[in-house]
Amino acid sequence: MEILDKPVDLHYKNGKVFPPNAVFMGYMFILVALFILYMGFLTVGIITLLIALFLSFTTYGIEIHPETSTISEYTSYLGFIKIKKTFDYRKYPILTVVPTKHSYAMYTRSAMSGSYTNYYHSICLLNKNYRNKRDLVKFEQKDQSIEIAKGLAHRMNLEYFDYDPMVIREKMLGR
Repeated sequence: MEILDKPVDLHYKNGKVFPPNAVFMGYMFILVALFILYMGFLTVGIITLLIALFLSFTTYGIEIHPETSTISEYTSYLGFIKIKKTFDYRKYPILTVVPTKHSYAMYTRSAMSGSYTNYYHSICLLNKNYRNKRDLVKFEQKDQSIEIAKGLAHRMNLEYFDYDPMVIREKMLGR
């Protein structure tokens, strides 16, 4: 027996909360904390280890509950302590995919700096007049994000809108 349509996932992990350079620094702090603990400084070692685990393993994501028309956004501190915030998505009748750019800058003690830029396609909720946007999840491939957005729109009983900045600009200007 073959499944015709792949079921739409309702739980998405959006990745780390902190930028890549802070996560890398957290991994380095883990090594330093283990060395400090090995040397016998328990209080300093435990505090350093907690800071390192906080930087390295804090993630965030969403869980969609179509039966109650709610979305739970959560932050998972240290990788396992979840703090959730729930909102009703019926205020946002439109689901779309918006191209986004995330940039991180890294500076050193010298005159050099580096920039780290990623391009994503975010699945977002929009209200009726396109003014309020709420990001849900981001993907690197546009085709994958559009396919998932269409499936989510059907599952959540929302309208899928093919994102076009000109349509949004004209709507905001009242034309």
